[in-house]
Amino acid sequence: MGGCATIGQSMINAKSGGRTRIAGIAAGLFPLIFIVYAAPVIELSPLATPVGVMFMVVIGIFARNSLSIPRPVPRTDAFAIVLITAVTVMADLATAEVVGLIVSVPAHAWNNARRIDAETYKTEDGTRVCRIRGPRFFGATDGFA
Repeated sequence: MGGCATIGQSMINAKSGGRTRIAGIAAGLFPLIFIVYAAPVIELSPLATPVGVMFMVVIGIFARNSLSIPRPVPRTDAFAIVLITAVTVMADLATAEVVGLIVSVPAHAWNNARRIDAETYKTEDGTRVCRIRGPRFFGATDGFA
């Protein structure tokens, strides 16, 4: 599947019955044709038109059954969700993405660094063996040392 910009379009295409290669080609070519050749006509439509289309895409791809699955949200994730939402409203989406990375990456590294388990032992011939369980990345070296 393509990048983030085409996920909604691909989901709507599949839910509308598009199952062949021609459906995928048409889903890519028609927006291109509209943008390139019908730009003056598109500019005449009110801003509520693409917002309505985006809203219908959200309704179409939202998995309602996921709401009934109870799962605990870690505090760092809940904090990141609230912070990113607030920054998006106050600034813009690009700034919110950067803030989200600044908050989430260290939290993820910290949580995964604590999950490593290193056990060492010597074999009969005197060789020292280290058995490592857990994620292996630079942040987990303290548990290994």
